[in-house]
Amino acid sequence: MNKKIIITLALIISFSFTGSFANAGEEANILPNNPLYFFKDLGRQIQDLLTLDSAGKIELRLKIAEEKLAEIEQVAEKNPNNPNYQKYLKNYEQAVGKIQKNIDKLDAGKEEILENIATKIINHEERLEELKNIIRSDKREAVDQIKNNVINNYTETSLKIADEEAFKNKMRERIQNMGEEKAIKTVNRIQNEAPQNLKSILNKIDVVQNIREKGINNSGQELKEIIQSEQLIDKVNKDAQKLGLTPEEILEKVATFSEEDKTKLQQYALEILAGNKSEEDIVKDFNKINLSPDALQKIESLANQNQSSLLNEASKYCINQGNKVLVEKDSNGNEIRFCISKDGKKCNELDFFNKKCSF
Repeated sequence: MNKKIIITLALIISFSFTGSFANAGEEANILPNNPLYFFKDLGRQIQDLLTLDSAGKIELRLKIAEEKLAEIEQVAEKNPNNPNYQKYLKNYEQAVGKIQKNIDKLDAGKEEILENIATKIINHEERLEELKNIIRSDKREAVDQIKNNVINNYTETSLKIADEEAFKNKMRERIQNMGEEKAIKTVNRIQNEAPQNLKSILNKIDVVQNIREKGINNSGQELKEIIQSEQLIDKVNKDAQKLGLTPEEILEKVATFSEEDKTKLQQYALEILAGNKSEEDIVKDFNKINLSPDALQKIESLANQNQSSLLNEASKYCINQGNKVLVEKDSNGNEIRFCISKDGKKCNELDFFNKKCSF
């Protein structure tokens, strides 16, 4: 079986059985500075894909955003001078921005989600402010920008879920529950730094007006090499697309696996998440987890499905370029497909398709 097919299928199938992809990542203590952090994000993407209920999908995305901020805080605690905070924060910001998607389909659970977001506006604003005091000074401006964008996104999402009055009431409750000293600092900071959409809401809250009256309105190659690239997630997704299989097709197939096979794959996924496997280890160890013949046959059928799809595409490409396809057999009886030019030049069909040779 082709090595790339084994790796991609193994990862997608394994993550399918982790139950909670984010939890699997937490168990393995995978943080953004870990070379294999992308596996954790890949698991989150698959879980998001499989969550069909609108409220459930939004709650999942809120949970992921919470986890991403907590991960950055853990990195900062261990290494305040890490040079990649802007990248980590951007990843967190994108997770918050994703919460708005499909919000128009939400028809249940609005009250709970609105409460959750109102809590995060206060909590995340405070935690991002604390982060500025931990990390190296040249990254603090990036924190301010991300904080502004995140609060703006949370506020916009809230106003899409409910009207301004409902959101205002939730924010009033959160501020009232903070305690006066903490509320003074937070409200003052938000009034000076928050995006305009949130400021306009706070201006209409009586609790905030009372705080102001107290005089507080002051300013205040190898797999591990590739993994270090910022574009890795895109690369993994593109590799999966090249398999010619959708996650739904894969999951439909592996849903028929035995519970024993599912357990083995779950453990394998957690081992990958630990971040200690090279590309060769992933292939070698996948062959060692002793899946049943039935599971192996089903995985092989997925790989064959891909190979057939890829060959069809390669043949079409060859013919569309004005050439013809020639099928020969090697000494073992295996088919070898060639693309033949009009003047008789010969090139392996897949090599021609992948532009490794040309006429």
